[in-house]
Amino acid sequence: MICAKLKYRVITMFKRNAFTMMEIIFIIVILGILAAVAIPKLAATRDDAKISQAAMHLAVAVSNAGTQYTAVHNFNNLPASVDCFSLSYNAGNGEVTVAAINSGSHCADAHSVATTNGLIGTHKFGGSQVSI
Repeated sequence: MICAKLKYRVITMFKRNAFTMMEIIFIIVILGILAAVAIPKLAATRDDAKISQAAMHLAVAVSNAGTQYTAVHNFNNLPASVDCFSLSYNAGNGEVTVAAINSGSHCADAHSVATTNGLIGTHKFGGSQVSI
């Protein structure tokens, strides 16, 4: 009796050595649902990264302009545009003016971020305390 039960258990244990068609279909459906949810999230993350990159490049450009003006009292060799923004320099009064330009699909959102963070407009560097 014990030997028959053991034999039956061993046979059933080794008999099933593959997935059934229902199990494979179920796994494919689950993977399809996960892909349908994940792909739009990844695309949105890429767009957010482009927006953040444009705003960061602008902030660095304005900071570099201020550093250069403070150090040598000029704006020589600085870029006229950065990503979605144009930069104009006035060395006479130490001003950098930032304006929005459209050069990509993410620019509208980058302009919004830059405006919120106070990057679009005129930035004044130098002053009466700075000596050359």
